[in-house]
Order: sequence, then structure tokens, then C-alpha cells
Amino acid sequence: VQFQLTICIVTVTFCTLGNFYFIDTPLSPVQMLWINIIMDSLGALALATDAPDDNILKYRPYDGKLFNKMTIVNVVTQVLFQITLLFTALLYGDVILGVPSDKELRHHMWNNVNGYQLTFIFNMFVFMQVFNLMNCRKCHSGEYNIFRGMFKNSIFLFVISLIVGVQMIFVNFGGRVVRTQNLSWRLQGISVGVAAIGIVIACIAKLC
Repeated sequence: VQFQLTICIVTVTFCTLGNFYFIDTPLSPVQMLWINIIMDSLGALALATDAPDDNILKYRPYDGKLFNKMTIVNVVTQVLFQITLLFTALLYGDVILGVPSDKELRHHMWNNVNGYQLTFIFNMFVFMQVFNLMNCRKCHSGEYNIFRGMFKNSIFLFVISLIVGVQMIFVNFGGRVVRTQNLSWRLQGISVGVAAIGIVIACIAKLC
């Protein structure tokens, strides 16, 4: 629930408000389909196969509430973090990254010069979900080590590898179909590195 709710809120907010600034939608239909697959299928498969550990005995029994305090805190902090990064890249990404602005770009105008700003945003968006998927393994207050037990779950590792692999194919070879440009390794590294800050944000949220 925490993982899916975060993606839903961020996607709807970003695409709705982004349309007021950009001529075309910030995320293309194919990109939205890929994000939906991550949210509904791959993310659910990864989290559902994660075995519980002994720490679960430290917490009170489930009381029937869909959202507890920690879930709300996790969702709100991740939503604010992701929205802030996405709109920063949307409004100032061309200046910060040194690439042409895609503000006036329409899908049929795609060429070898434009599209880098929107591709960077798409790549950063997907990797934010990858790191948030890891965060959602440990949702309770005080659970700071999100990697505990992760490498024992082969299905979880396979899903993460699949998402990263497909995303790299989309970014490097997707072209007009996916509406992506072949980003340099520097820009890909920046998008992944910035998205990884979500792990730090999740740890800070668990101090509550």
C-alpha cells in the first residue's frame, strides 16, 4: 500500500501540474505504462515474496487499520521528496544539466537535439521508485537497515534487476517509441544518484 500510494500521488500530481508548464505531458503514455507495471505487478511481486524476520515480534499485533502513523509519515516524506526533485528537474533541469529545454517539445518533434531533459526526468522517476521499493521492505520506526535480508530473497533481487535492466534499455535504445534520448553516463549517474537520496529521506522519516 505504501509503495503504490506513493507512486499514485506523485504521478498524478506531477503529470497534472506539469501539463500547465510543458506543451506535452512530462511522462509519455508508454512511460506511464511501464511505471504502472512497476507499481502493480513487479513491485507487488517483490514485496510479497519478502520473508518476515524476527523483528516483527517487537511490534504490536495488526489492529485492522489500513494506515498507521509510520505509514503516513513514510508516504508524505517520499511524496514531498519526489515531487520536489521532479519539479526542480522540470522547471530548471535544462539549466542545471546543460541540455536543451523541452518546454515547447511535442512528441512528433522528437529529434537528436531535444528530449534529454524529459529523459532525465523519466529515468530519475523510475529509479526513485526502485529505491522506494527497497525502503518499503522496512516500514517500522527504527528499521534503518533496509538491506537486511534483501540479498537472501532471490525473487526481490530478480525484480530489481529486471526493472533496472529494462529501464536502461528504454533510456539507451527506446527512442521515439518510448520518447527517450540516449543519455550520457554522466546524466544517468546523476539521475540515479539523486534518486538514491530517497533512502536517506526514509531513514530520517523513521526517526519519528
